[in-house]
Amino acid sequence: MATTDPEKLFPPSLLPITATTLYTAPLNTETVIKHFILQNTSSLPVNVTVYKIDSGDTLEAKHQLFKRTIAGYDFEHVGSLLNSVMSAGDFIAALADTADVIAVHGSGSEITV
Repeated sequence: MATTDPEKLFPPSLLPITATTLYTAPLNTETVIKHFILQNTSSLPVNVTVYKIDSGDTLEAKHQLFKRTIAGYDFEHVGSLLNSVMSAGDFIAALADTADVIAVHGSGSEITV
């Protein structure tokens, strides 16, 4: 089993208003999420929803891990993702109720199995 040091799992990006896949665990890999941070770049509060979906499944309300309003210029660590293990094909998706103002950053370790 080979492990990597925590690294960016996806390029930092701004969330759209429709659920978008941010990261999918690669084949033959388990991923441990180390950091998942949402930052509001606007002065207004914004509602954000984050999902963790199992491989082969589709995004549904039951996959919702985080739903919160982030105050203007504030940030949130998504604690429900910290140290969670994703199997190959599992994915994380997110959306905001205002487009292009919530920056999202994620890091973790990919373990080859």
